[in-house]
Amino acid sequence: MGNIVYEREHNRTYEYWHNSLNQQVRGLEDGRDNHTFSFDNRGNLIQGIHHCNQNHSNVIESYEYDATNRMVRGTNGAGETSRYTD
Repeated sequence: MGNIVYEREHNRTYEYWHNSLNQQVRGLEDGRDNHTFSFDNRGNLIQGIHHCNQNHSNVIESYEYDATNRMVRGTNGAGETSRYTD
């Protein structure tokens, strides 16, 4: 499919996993710091989670969309929210 599944940059390694729609669903940095991404039934990215360790996870991004698939709200890990209008 042409997706990058492994890269090495400045002594760091990155691995990526994609679903059948070519959406990145998981990322691994240096064998740790796992990231997972969730999508709704329409293919929109709705959430990114950083798994710091087995007992702790942080939502680092979340998104909401309207009926036309336009993003209407985004929230970052610090809880800051942006709303999008016409």
